[in-house]
Amino acid sequence: MDQAYWDRVAGRFDSEVLKILERDRNGTLSRTLRDLASKRKRVADFGCGNGSLLPILSAVFRDVSAIDFSRALLSQAQTRTTDSRNITFHQADLVRPIELPHKIDVSVCVNVLLSPDAIVREAILENVTRALKRRGKLLLVVPAYESLLHTYTTIIQTNVDLGDRRQDAVLEVQAVYEEEVVSPLEGTVVLGTEPTKLHTRESIESAILDQGLRIDRVDRIEYPWSEMIDDAPEDLGAPYPWDWLVLARKP
Repeated sequence: MDQAYWDRVAGRFDSEVLKILERDRNGTLSRTLRDLASKRKRVADFGCGNGSLLPILSAVFRDVSAIDFSRALLSQAQTRTTDSRNITFHQADLVRPIELPHKIDVSVCVNVLLSPDAIVREAILENVTRALKRRGKLLLVVPAYESLLHTYTTIIQTNVDLGDRRQDAVLEVQAVYEEEVVSPLEGTVVLGTEPTKLHTRESIESAILDQGLRIDRVDRIEYPWSEMIDDAPEDLGAPYPWDWLVLARKP
């Protein structure tokens, strides 16, 4: 993994990486974390970034392992959680085997499986799974490829409603699609400057099942349209853009 990239982005992480808890329209992620929480359980946040989830995890779990590749982001996470005494920080490459002092009851992995390299994503998911106890739970969030396609078609229809000819609206969005989507078959999209993997529901379910996990639930984390469309019309409603949230368990 590219530690240098994440060290560089650390200073603007809040603005460049989606603040899920703040923008989750229905509180889906917070509700799922509360359902999993227990003061008897250990949780690990794989790819914790600057620690946006750590205050919540620290408050509702016995102890927290916060793991990230970037020292700069880990430093920010430590600063964010100075009042929490049950967090242990680990600087580690998620692609390589990670040795934690104990097995984990709950693994949290939020928008970490972003590499366009399938081998990298598989290695991360394997490490996250290996850390779990038997009957441990995995909470996984990944960006949805279907949501991106839905956004493109929504922009087309919005422009038509504003008076554009459909042919012109389609051509305009087609140009954006061709610029952003590196590989339609692989779901690789340029977000900002980096090629990023977006997942269909079927592809992420298949990846989880390949690890020997059992899927309990698949849900959507919905976001305001402003996350995807600049100057989005105020009356633009459902279905909203979303990430996939998958809850799985280790047999």
